[in-house]
Amino acid sequence: MSGAVVRRVVISALLCLLIAVLAGCRGMSSSNNGNNGDGGGNSSGPANPTANLSVTPNSIEQNGTVTLSWTTKNATSVTLTQNDVSVPLDGNPLNMTALQLQVNTLGTTTFKLTATGAAGTTPAVSTAAVNVTPPPPPPVAATLTAVPTTVQVGGAVVLTWTTTNAKHATLTQDGADLHINQLNGSMQVTLNQEGTVVFQLTADDDQGHQVTVQASVQVTPIGNTGDITAVQHIVFMAQENRSFDVYFGKLNEYRVANNWGGPHDVDGLPDDCSSTNSDWTIPCSAMNKSPDENGFPKTPVYAFHLKTMCIENTSADWIVSHWAFNAEDPSSDIPLLDGFVIGAASAAPPDGDKAGIRAMGFYTAADVPYHYWLASEFGTSDRWFAAAPARTEPNRFYLVGATSAGFAYPKVHPEPQINADTIFDRLEAAGVSWKIYSNKNLTTSASAFRNFMAKYGPNSPEPHVFTLDQFYTDLTNGALPAVAYIDKQDRDEHPGLGDHIQYGVLQTKEIVDALMASSAWKTSVFIMTFDEAGGLYDHVAPPTTVVNPDGIAPFDICTDANDARCPTAALTHTPPPYDPTGDFTRYGFRVPTVVVSPFSKPHYVSHTATDSTSWLAFVEKRFKIQPLTARDAAADNMVEFFDFKKVPWLTPPTPPNQPTNGPCYDGLP
Repeated sequence: MSGAVVRRVVISALLCLLIAVLAGCRGMSSSNNGNNGDGGGNSSGPANPTANLSVTPNSIEQNGTVTLSWTTKNATSVTLTQNDVSVPLDGNPLNMTALQLQVNTLGTTTFKLTATGAAGTTPAVSTAAVNVTPPPPPPVAATLTAVPTTVQVGGAVVLTWTTTNAKHATLTQDGADLHINQLNGSMQVTLNQEGTVVFQLTADDDQGHQVTVQASVQVTPIGNTGDITAVQHIVFMAQENRSFDVYFGKLNEYRVANNWGGPHDVDGLPDDCSSTNSDWTIPCSAMNKSPDENGFPKTPVYAFHLKTMCIENTSADWIVSHWAFNAEDPSSDIPLLDGFVIGAASAAPPDGDKAGIRAMGFYTAADVPYHYWLASEFGTSDRWFAAAPARTEPNRFYLVGATSAGFAYPKVHPEPQINADTIFDRLEAAGVSWKIYSNKNLTTSASAFRNFMAKYGPNSPEPHVFTLDQFYTDLTNGALPAVAYIDKQDRDEHPGLGDHIQYGVLQTKEIVDALMASSAWKTSVFIMTFDEAGGLYDHVAPPTTVVNPDGIAPFDICTDANDARCPTAALTHTPPPYDPTGDFTRYGFRVPTVVVSPFSKPHYVSHTATDSTSWLAFVEKRFKIQPLTARDAAADNMVEFFDFKKVPWLTPPTPPNQPTNGPCYDGLP
């Protein structure tokens, strides 16, 4: 080996030794984590600790909560500070995945984690910061009430207002400033101009946040106007699932017994169907046939008096309503009225009335005397039909919007809301006061319509949906709105075992009696009907050539296996049997209706064919509102029921008692 080669080998060896020494020296140098990140320290001593701290989110409102997470290596203990103030830790968490802390100080808050290792090692420090911003100012809120909501010219109302988190408030009357100087207060205002007066309260804060609320008052001429403008309050209530014949089929007998009319004033059940007979095998002129085990109608079932105050539920579905109209050809417009019993049989529970007999049962004045009294003392109609041959939900859409917008069955998820106005949207736009009184769950059929609950629901800025208790409160306080809808009360007279109809009638009595005893009675109209007939027998065929409300055909029926609507139909029912064809050009069956008012013609019976959108037509006529659809535009406006000049019942008659001791059992009759 030459000398040059030897020198190169020696130099290479020395360079390798120098690199190794330098590498070892670098491993002993200090940093925030005490080493080069892998925990290595002196070759002969313990490794330095490492720490890694994170915080989420990195920006938060004051008094918000952040989440701290950290990991350490080679540590024996950790400490945590928040802006140099020690944060107590539970135990000695060398690693943490989700420690939540509240941050109260505005600006930058710095968290520092210190990880300490074995003796002779260098502690590791890791920091994380969060930016703390001020919370938004609390929302501005306001309320405004006017009591009473109806006065004659020259009368006074009391305005009461409250604000929350506001710095300024203005109150106007039809746009004119009333110059209030209080954020919360009340004042009396005299109203001298006939018409609708709108009061508006506007409240804001220093940041420009603003809220506006309104209250309207109807100002009527002094004395009786002698026309429909004398009506200041319209109260509408819809009960559940009873046909006209089931409730009022024997109304003539009651009217004759009280000298209120003749034996044929009302188109009720045939006279040969005795009100005292409870045997459905005794023949009379009202009959359907019960299906045999193969579903074919076979055994006659005749109209009979029900003794039980509760029967098994029935159905008024699209398909069942068409069976009732014509069981042989449900798509036909030729009425046979022969399928009520078949429909009731199909809706019976497995161990229930599979013969469908209950569909032919009826009640009399002995069972529901209060309803008979209302229908006879005041006004009724024997040609008032449900709006559609369908069940509750589509019919209740008609009650508030004059359409079901194509729904023949209930609206379910993910079907969209109905993109149309309700009568309440139109009243709101016209400055006419209104409320919906519902059950404890605050449900309403109007919620199916576009943004209704966001605008008017119980959690909206201006709630219009209340429990029934508020109805009684408003009567007591003289604050009944111009239009009130009692929707889905708790005892709605719906068929069902355990659903005792006499308790439902009693609740109706409580509502009507309270109205009669109130200051609102002298200018009120109370209209009660039923949303649909429930699949129960009625002997009058509904018209089949009525106007479709908006040109929308049913989109959730399934008429055969190739019908493109079957997937939508499957959301609510499972054909076969397939739905009959049809459109919304047929009414449902007749339903009981009473019109109670100081203006009601005594003992009046209307024979004008119409449907339940007539109540909308009456509201529209009274308050000069355009119809919602072609259906309410064609509906009778109900003025025939009233004598606005004589006011026959300015002093209301004395109502009868309503018993609740009728039997309620699982069986017939």
